[in-house]
Amino acid sequence: MPHFLILVAAFLPTLVSSQARGAAVWFEGARLIIGDKSPTIESSAFLVEGDSFTWVGKKGDRQPPANAIRVDLTGKTVLPTLIDGHNHIGLVNEKDGTNKKANYTRENLTDQLQRYAYYGTAAAMSMGLEADQELAYKLRDEVIPNAAKFLTVGKGIAATSMAGPPGEARLGIPYGAATPEEGRQHVRELHTRGVHFVK
Repeated sequence: MPHFLILVAAFLPTLVSSQARGAAVWFEGARLIIGDKSPTIESSAFLVEGDSFTWVGKKGDRQPPANAIRVDLTGKTVLPTLIDGHNHIGLVNEKDGTNKKANYTRENLTDQLQRYAYYGTAAAMSMGLEADQELAYKLRDEVIPNAAKFLTVGKGIAATSMAGPPGEARLGIPYGAATPEEGRQHVRELHTRGVHFVK
């Protein structure tokens, strides 16, 4: 079974300290999935300088810079981070399996976003059902250590606040829009909060 490596999480201390010294970091030996439809490189090498990948290729195609910190990734697989474009996080507590509005806390959301990052997801878009919309906006605007970036559309809009996906934990969360004008009013409000989508 391949090992997956998230460079930002696994090597952040190395990268931060190397940036402070102005050194480059040379990674080699990993199976590299580039993500642009080009073939997988079974034994790769790549150079990170500052916050950028400045060279990517096969191991042996180029020698590392003389001053580079070297990291051997033999037996690992490296791939670009993933984006989750549709989820509803916060209501389920992964630790105890409960599904309720009371789970929508900073602690639980942080736990879930850190789980996303651990599995290679860099950003997660919550498509509504934010039981605490103000908390959702605060987390969206923060950088949470070792966690996926949290994006949100807010509560969401349904025909009534009791409509939408079934489940007691979800009832009463969405904005109710019984008329077109109510819908437009909620869209205008969401727009003032900087959401990128409305659902």
